[in-house]
Amino acid sequence: MKISKFSIAIMMDHENGFSCNGAPPAKIASWSKYVRNVTVGNNQNAVIMGRNTYELFCGKDGYLPNRQTYVISSIYNQENNPNIIVYKSLLSCLCGIAASKNVQDVWIVGGYKLIKHAMEDLMTYCKKIIICKLSDVYDCDLRFPIKLLTEKYCNQYVFNVEQNTADYQIQLYTPKVVHQELQYLNLLNDLLYKSESSINQYSRNRVLYNKILKFSIMHEFPILTARTLDYKSVYMKFLDDINTNFFTEDDLGFNLFCDQVFTKEQTYEKNTIIEDIIKDLEKQDSITVKLKNNYDNLPISISFDTNKKYLNTTIIYGNIELFHDFPNQLIYFGYLIYYISYFLGTIPKDLTFYFVRVYIDKNHTDLCKKMISRDPRPWPNISIKAISMNENELSSDSFSISNYSSWMKLNYKI
Repeated sequence: MKISKFSIAIMMDHENGFSCNGAPPAKIASWSKYVRNVTVGNNQNAVIMGRNTYELFCGKDGYLPNRQTYVISSIYNQENNPNIIVYKSLLSCLCGIAASKNVQDVWIVGGYKLIKHAMEDLMTYCKKIIICKLSDVYDCDLRFPIKLLTEKYCNQYVFNVEQNTADYQIQLYTPKVVHQELQYLNLLNDLLYKSESSINQYSRNRVLYNKILKFSIMHEFPILTARTLDYKSVYMKFLDDINTNFFTEDDLGFNLFCDQVFTKEQTYEKNTIIEDIIKDLEKQDSITVKLKNNYDNLPISISFDTNKKYLNTTIIYGNIELFHDFPNQLIYFGYLIYYISYFLGTIPKDLTFYFVRVYIDKNHTDLCKKMISRDPRPWPNISIKAISMNENELSSDSFSISNYSSWMKLNYKI
């Protein structure tokens, strides 16, 4: 189950103006010819565009010669548009193209909303962005976020200098964005295939030692997408733990009745509850929780570090099963960190896991192979409604997950 890689070709004026009343800033014949040549290729390419861009360049019944024409539209239907291929979303279109296996290169050519969506949510699948940077300034009503592109997403260099003219310069941007879930999938792959992976002589499970996963959760919530996960049931366990003021000893939440909780200045009682940690994080730079758990595959310590703007969290495991246990615990800690950050007024930033020993159960090896054969989808977003710690009013709708799109569920026995 794959997601097709794509490239982008767009025009902007000297001050990054993108369009004038829905049309490109200018009509440049040599640039149009260049785009036609690169998108046609060997006649096995596809071009994706939004409905307005399609109607601007092709009319309502046209298509682009020698290329498969895909249009993203919530209005069009396939039955009434036989000359094009219609999809409701860009992600479903890229999945459909990958599944067809008869397209070589995919190009997105507009309009603005589609390009912006591709940049913000799907840049991990982008191969390159070609920009025709005009020498003149035009009366544009939309401007391209070029600073975001250069600082966050891409490396820039001038492309194909012989194609440059007095009217424009052609620039190539190459993405530097890697999907965060690939860390996890690569670790599964290492457990399955790397020579350093050993098989435990008693359990026959595949084992690796001293591994690290680090996720940035500022702009997305950590739910794996290579298989469908029940994040709602994880939230209900988290909700129960928070509303009972300590983390219960079950197969998911960890026990906060711990060996030691300490900061640079003080040590807490063993029965410290989460509210006390949050209140002291308002005064301290860092707190480390050393946990005493009666279950395997649970963390042995958690460190919270804050500089009053960001909250970074480090979690250490002595032992963790990577296929069944870790994905749900990743979600659980995501909720916890966003909960703490909400009351601190900080932004959740880095979530780092240190594993002394990781393994996959021998019964899950085929399922792991299915997971690593799948391209990860964009991670979802999270929103929090107003809640009060003192009133203990965390409810089933206090946290809301949106835009979670995953590959199909994998059924298995624990």
